[in-house]
Amino acid sequence: MITEKQLEYLLQFYYKDTIKSFRVIDNSGEDEYRYVAIINTLNNGPIVLKCYSNPYTSSEKIDGWAHLARTYRNNGIPTPAFYHTRDGKYSITHIMEGHLFYVWAEQYMSEKTLDDLELELEQLEDDFLHQLGSCVGKMHSISLQNDISYSWDSAYVLFDEEEENYDYALQWYEGLKDTEADTHLLEEIWSIYNEKRAELQSVYSTLPAGAVQGDLSTNNLLVDHHHRFSGIIDYNLAGNEKFVTYMIQEGIFLCYECYEEEWLDTERCRYMDQRFKQFYEGYKEHYSITDAERNVITILYNMIRPFRGDKVETTLRKVEEGSWQEVNERLQWMYREITRDDIVLFLES
Repeated sequence: MITEKQLEYLLQFYYKDTIKSFRVIDNSGEDEYRYVAIINTLNNGPIVLKCYSNPYTSSEKIDGWAHLARTYRNNGIPTPAFYHTRDGKYSITHIMEGHLFYVWAEQYMSEKTLDDLELELEQLEDDFLHQLGSCVGKMHSISLQNDISYSWDSAYVLFDEEEENYDYALQWYEGLKDTEADTHLLEEIWSIYNEKRAELQSVYSTLPAGAVQGDLSTNNLLVDHHHRFSGIIDYNLAGNEKFVTYMIQEGIFLCYECYEEEWLDTERCRYMDQRFKQFYEGYKEHYSITDAERNVITILYNMIRPFRGDKVETTLRKVEEGSWQEVNERLQWMYREITRDDIVLFLES
């Protein structure tokens, strides 16, 4: 864990100041160290100091994240400013405990995240999803209009070497193919998935792309005291992405998956469809969807909605439990979602 003495030393690269108080959030994982220090300084108020040691953080990326955040802020999106060091850089490197850390500083945002307030998305009005969609659409328009792009991808792009969507789909198929699950239905879903994936890949390079924030998780969404959306934080997964793919992925996560209870029954899924529609309508207020993007929305939904990690992992857990009736019911639900052809019509009705 990073110490007060180390934080005092790192702070001097930004301010000649003293620490009054601080707290450190340790987000470290396997083979990486991530410390977020919220420091209250004597003369300059609060500041957020981030210290990361992992394979995907670099000075180039921090500079790119800072530029994206600055452009968002200049266009009215509430998001933290990245601070320059006293010699004009956005980041420094520092060795701690034998590891090379990249260190940068961001503005402290006083609003709380959904996680800070222990708020679940289902507790919020549908309009919250509309506000989120509107913000995402505005961010994508800003990236497009300002020609902001990176030499690296965001974390969840399709058709890269570590594609999460295909990995989960393959894990699902391999985990069910030699079991007591409905083999015919399993093979049909797998065949449809691969056909749709090939169809999408044939046009994927033509879709508009650019820099995206990369991670609209509930611990990165700020709300005001009325529980209305009030800003975005955290750019450490920002990278290049197809705008329509990012919109669909985040929309499905926020409107269907980010809930305490899993809903698969038709009636309750219709309610979540309405929330997705709110998100989509907000998105279109600020981003003009091209014909090419509109043509792949249904395929993206078909591929992403049934094969998100939580759906696959729950199904495989039911396989391990031998709950074959539930496994087959989940396959029937997956078949319904992967064959839906009404998505665009519903979203734009």
